[in-house]
Amino acid sequence: MRNRKSVLWILALAMLAMPAGWAIAQTEEAPVSEADEFTEVTTDQPGETVDATDANAPAQGGAATSQPTRPKTFFEQYGLYVMLGGVVLMYVWMGRGRRKKEGQRRNMLNELKKGDKISTIGGIVGTVIEVRDDEVTVKVDETNNIRMKFLRRAIHGVGDEQQERK
Repeated sequence: MRNRKSVLWILALAMLAMPAGWAIAQTEEAPVSEADEFTEVTTDQPGETVDATDANAPAQGGAATSQPTRPKTFFEQYGLYVMLGGVVLMYVWMGRGRRKKEGQRRNMLNELKKGDKISTIGGIVGTVIEVRDDEVTVKVDETNNIRMKFLRRAIHGVGDEQQERK
């Protein structure tokens, strides 16, 4: 259980850090070498040269030059899918243990039968005498023959589980 929680915290922190990484990646510009800064491009007219750093200057063929674009990083391309996948994984992992415990409890309450030793959520210990749809009659005191009725959902433990908790 402890490992699952630590994995979930790491996943949550990673998902929170992703947008910051995207913002930094988008503000970075492509590195320009000194050789690229002063490259001269010739035009169609003989004897005329144009500095390549001028964005409005025509290049060969009369088209304007543009700066080279850097390739997108993995998180820029697939970051949204990674984040959504992380959210889905966290939802599944967080609910899994709770659903498993609820299933075990439901099975325990459905298998109640006469003669089972039980403990209630209030701490009362007794023996099941009668089981109805939503109600259980429990014998609490053998000498005075004291019986109490409880709702099924008030049963905390049955049989061996009740003995192990002591």
